[in-house]
Amino acid sequence: MAGEVLIDRPPVRVRSCKHGAMIYFSTDHYIGRSLDLYGEYSEGEIDLFRQIVRPGMVALDVGANIGVFTVYLAGSVGPSGKVYAFEPQRTLYHVLCGNLALNGLANVTAVHGALGAQPGSILVPALDYAKGGNFGGLALTQKREGAFRGENVGVSTLDALALGQCNFIKIDVEGMEREVLSGAAETLARCRPLLYVENDRGESSAALISWLLAHDYRLFWHMPRLFNPGNHFGEKHDAFPGVVSINMLGVPRGTSMRVELHEIVSPQDDWRSADRIGIELAVCAAALAKTPDDVAALNRMGLALHQQSRLDEALVLYDKALGVNSQVAEVLYNRGNTLLALKRPADAVADYEKALALKPDFVVALNNRGYALQLLGRHQEALASYEAALALKPDHVTAATNRRLLLEQIGRGQAGEEQRSE
Repeated sequence: MAGEVLIDRPPVRVRSCKHGAMIYFSTDHYIGRSLDLYGEYSEGEIDLFRQIVRPGMVALDVGANIGVFTVYLAGSVGPSGKVYAFEPQRTLYHVLCGNLALNGLANVTAVHGALGAQPGSILVPALDYAKGGNFGGLALTQKREGAFRGENVGVSTLDALALGQCNFIKIDVEGMEREVLSGAAETLARCRPLLYVENDRGESSAALISWLLAHDYRLFWHMPRLFNPGNHFGEKHDAFPGVVSINMLGVPRGTSMRVELHEIVSPQDDWRSADRIGIELAVCAAALAKTPDDVAALNRMGLALHQQSRLDEALVLYDKALGVNSQVAEVLYNRGNTLLALKRPADAVADYEKALALKPDFVVALNNRGYALQLLGRHQEALASYEAALALKPDHVTAATNRRLLLEQIGRGQAGEEQRSE
């Protein structure tokens, strides 16, 4: 029977859950509590794995905890596939092994240890699992200052495994994600696996994103809510209001894979902005489900998709909005911005001019038209557009800066012409 408690010996409990029987700590604030209430944990992450993990793959679960995701991955890759699971907390490793045995999963190699940038050892602090806590949130340390209780656990590199095949790597190691990746650089270059990497620490986010972008990965925020309204036990109460998992999906550049998530294009990208955009998309989708020709919702959804770098999809929505009403200056302006991002400045100019015909005092359209004209080499027209923007709004910083840079560019060009004619 679904949800049946098979064994209850506090703090350990065994229950029949969505992806198999699970041993867990009832004292764990997140994983244990979620399995207790819902029969699953962070099913939104598994929903993503379901789209990308296939039979015969080799998958790695780095920071496996008690194996909630390991059990799912083992079932997904099947008997012809292989899963490697790494967990440095000895007690959690024991539970992980118990869950693999309980579900008859012979295609998993479980390792008591950590992965890092280089071989060595790391101190795993001691925990009392009978007391409540977030056992998966334990940060490891290489420091041994003071009377610090714990266990020294071996650290190896992923590259040392010398895997002939590696298709998917999930990494959740409480701030040590970049160290794990550094020790996997050869494997990533050779096998080009898909990555799923936690990135919930603001102080290390930029460096982590920079490393992955430099190693030729496209990155996308994935932030599922911990509570799943359609959970396995049908429980309606959200015990984790507002709690999200903050992760990145990494796709090797050049891979033909459609990803409908917010793309990360610079180290400064922030998950909070991406989360707000995700909420905006959901609101717009709900509005359009009721009124498919809602121009305002189509425009807002196009803006949100543009912010996610889903430019072609944004263009489709703007076209639909203009098909309903071609006389909305804001939609034409936003469409022009998307065309500019798609490196189609001539088409962008056409849309900006249509917007300005409807709204002559549209300052940002004048500025952006100037920039598009500048890209096309139509410098005098660009200068006139910037000056028209500044005539309406003299303190428009972007237009003033663009005008100054254009004048410098024109001046350099004229100086070069004079030198060539001498």
